[in-house]
Amino acid sequence: MKTGATEATEAAAGERVEVRGIAHGGEGVGRAVGDGADTRTWLVEGALPGEQVLAVRSEERRRMIRGRTLQVLTASADRVAPPCPVEGVCGGCGLQHARAGAQAELKRQIAEGALRRLGIAVPDALASPRALGYRRRARLHVERVGDALRLGLHRRQSHEVLALTHCPVFDAPLNHALARLSALAAGGGGFSQVLRQLRRGEVHLLSDGAAVVVGIPGLAPREGDADEAGLRAALGEVLDNVVVGVVARGGRRELVIGRGRLALADAGPEDMAIATGPFEFAQAQAAQNRALVERVVALADARGGQVLELFAGGGNFTRALAREAAEVVAVEEDRGSAAALLRLAKKTAASRQARIEVRRFDATRALTRYAAEGRSFDRVVLDPPRAGLGLHGARALARVASGRTVFVACDPATLARDLEPMLEAGHRAASALAIDMMPMTPEVEVIVALDAPRERS
Repeated sequence: MKTGATEATEAAAGERVEVRGIAHGGEGVGRAVGDGADTRTWLVEGALPGEQVLAVRSEERRRMIRGRTLQVLTASADRVAPPCPVEGVCGGCGLQHARAGAQAELKRQIAEGALRRLGIAVPDALASPRALGYRRRARLHVERVGDALRLGLHRRQSHEVLALTHCPVFDAPLNHALARLSALAAGGGGFSQVLRQLRRGEVHLLSDGAAVVVGIPGLAPREGDADEAGLRAALGEVLDNVVVGVVARGGRRELVIGRGRLALADAGPEDMAIATGPFEFAQAQAAQNRALVERVVALADARGGQVLELFAGGGNFTRALAREAAEVVAVEEDRGSAAALLRLAKKTAASRQARIEVRRFDATRALTRYAAEGRSFDRVVLDPPRAGLGLHGARALARVASGRTVFVACDPATLARDLEPMLEAGHRAASALAIDMMPMTPEVEVIVALDAPRERS
């Protein structure tokens, strides 16, 4: 905890910074003002565009200074009191000081800032219908400190765990699970003893809006382990009318207590719901995911055609594309997700929708192979993880994509890197849209539609 003397010393060392923009991580971008002010660019945590703040340096580089806000001297009209009591302590959210209604515009600016050097404008952003209580998945951290267990999220800029029993952005079932797990962890029962074995571990939560399944990695017993019955009993303590399943995973083995998957139907009809487990990817918010899928499918415009889908996951876009296209080639490396795609393929075949061909490959490997074979696709949809596709894969994609490509990304910086080889190869950006999938954080989803050169289309 800071003392009054420490705060006074920091204030004396503070510098006035005028903030004119917002950076990829949510920091305010600006320059120091006043006589003899440093001319380097500042990235100031906790500052908003249009503000003047007193900031203290935390890191210096040749062309840039990182700092944090000590005092807001001139506040933006969009500044509000954070809704979370542990804001600034918890590392989970970084944009709570901005008015909920203004966050989509800030994220549009983040996306456009990353794509500006490529000449791509992002004219619009889709605001979230809810700013709080929207999140349906979470990864909690477990830390053993002496005889005590901490279950919660990491503290800001730290690996230390901040114990929590409630989070404002979690949906009601997730908060129920968080409170229940925290109470069990603090007790002396079997579940508490199981968590103590982890020393420092993770707990994954997934909600469908009514129920929750829990995933705990590093716990599944080996085949024939005499302690399996005890582990089952300990994990069973978690179950109630909301927490309906626990999956313990160790290597390739899983131990499932109750239900191991939930049916996520937000992007399609109930009979095409995706059975999703706690270790598998799902977008953080159901409502915005539905909007994301609708826009991607509309941009792909794959009616009666063939679609190559990269990083297909468990079928978030696949099932919607299958209602439009004649064939979907779904490429996914993860074993569990590929199995979900195969189940989806059987359903679409039974209902006489598009044929889904599932290829369990790394996306870059698949693209490189298709390019070497001279194979092309008139429609391509891809939604890579934060690390992006990569330059090698992007160059191969530029050769394989012969019509419309719809690129979805959760990191504008890696998106810009991956788009550059495609633009150099003659592909043209037709549209771009930012989507506020995770309010109260600087995270943003971006959709960019590209069209291949006319001689290839």
